[in-house]
Amino acid sequence: MNTTTRQTAEFSFKRTSFLGWYFLDRPKEIVGTYAAYTRAFGEMFAIVFLLKTLFSPWKSIRDNYPDKGFNLTAILETWSMNVTTRSIGAAIRLATILAGIILQIALCTLFIAYLIAWLLFPLLLVCGIPLFLYLIV
Repeated sequence: MNTTTRQTAEFSFKRTSFLGWYFLDRPKEIVGTYAAYTRAFGEMFAIVFLLKTLFSPWKSIRDNYPDKGFNLTAILETWSMNVTTRSIGAAIRLATILAGIILQIALCTLFIAYLIAWLLFPLLLVCGIPLFLYLIV
């Protein structure tokens, strides 16, 4: 058997064997799935964009200052309207950023727990059978 045939046979064995799938292929799929969810949630919450526009008016609602004359009441009304819409926008954006960060942390925690459980399940199964038999007898 030449080297190329042996390498192909070893590669084929690794890809078709249960242990190769369980400890190599499936964990790669789990990590790939996690990366896809992370990207999707990152696009849904767009944290960087929300930080860039944190103090922008909510839904671009703003009032223009009066052009003619000096009317203190109109200026203060416009200023209070603009500050209010910017405050509402900042509050909603901060809540969305916080929700996105919490969701990403929860996703990462669940991913790590799932990956560890996947990799340790055979060990738990092997250790659990004697314990189960001990408890029964």
